[in-house]
Amino acid sequence: MNMPGPAVIIAGSGMCSGGGIVEHLEVEIEKPENDIFFVGYQVQGTPGYDILKYGQRPGGYVRLKNEKFFVRAGVEQLSPYSAHADRNGLLDRVGAMSEKPVKIKLVHGDDTARHALRDELELYGNSLEV
Repeated sequence: MNMPGPAVIIAGSGMCSGGGIVEHLEVEIEKPENDIFFVGYQVQGTPGYDILKYGQRPGGYVRLKNEKFFVRAGVEQLSPYSAHADRNGLLDRVGAMSEKPVKIKLVHGDDTARHALRDELELYGNSLEV
């Protein structure tokens, strides 16, 4: 899961307590060149909430899988974005960008859906990883 160079991690409403987001955070959260954007609600008592609340404080940390990680990445809460955008919403968002992303990595959803979205996003000229 280690990504070369700076990374932008977008966390939805999953509370950062399970799934692939935890693995990304374990590797990337302590790197100050990275940013974590939350686009959904984070319930108190969850790692996502702790990252938002304590992440920007000196010595701020979060526990992931019972291990302590210091939050050195930038942390932002974005609104009014939806963590539940559908295919058309995602295509519209990318299509409306004045500067297209250099690379988009699709990591959520089943293989068939990710490959179909990749094919459509490539029409916008994006470099994609599935």
